[in-house]
Amino acid sequence: MINCGSTAFLLGQELCQQDVQIVTNYFPLASYLINEDHEDVIIIGGQYNKAQNIFLNPSPNSLGGYAGHWMFTSGKGLTEAGLYKADMLTAVSEQQMLEQIDKLVVVVDSSKIGNRTGMLFCPSNKIDILITGKDADPAVIEPFKMAVRKFYWFK
Repeated sequence: MINCGSTAFLLGQELCQQDVQIVTNYFPLASYLINEDHEDVIIIGGQYNKAQNIFLNPSPNSLGGYAGHWMFTSGKGLTEAGLYKADMLTAVSEQQMLEQIDKLVVVVDSSKIGNRTGMLFCPSNKIDILITGKDADPAVIEPFKMAVRKFYWFK
């Protein structure tokens, strides 16, 4: 499962043409995958939100029974408390997906580490893998090495 945002879109581009099923509610990513003839795309339905370019569905059963091994997401901030998202509608939609996955992978730009912005999406102990960039302040990321199961810091 891949959610919305520029980081998610870049990940989707990398996975395109790989032998992997991609489940998304992010319209630009779904369109890209379809245009590139990716073999296995599932689009989670709902009402189209033009501002966020995603499909939102407040129903607790909006995933229609779909489940996945991995969910990739990002956010506007990440602290020891957890991952923060700025848009409540997309955050609530993505929280529904959390119940249907085995592993949560958070990919955040190094500039977002240490920022508390928006609503708390999930606590740090729910993050299985954290991936960030080389410019993250070592003092700020040190607590994450203990809070998450796996940590990747690309230098």
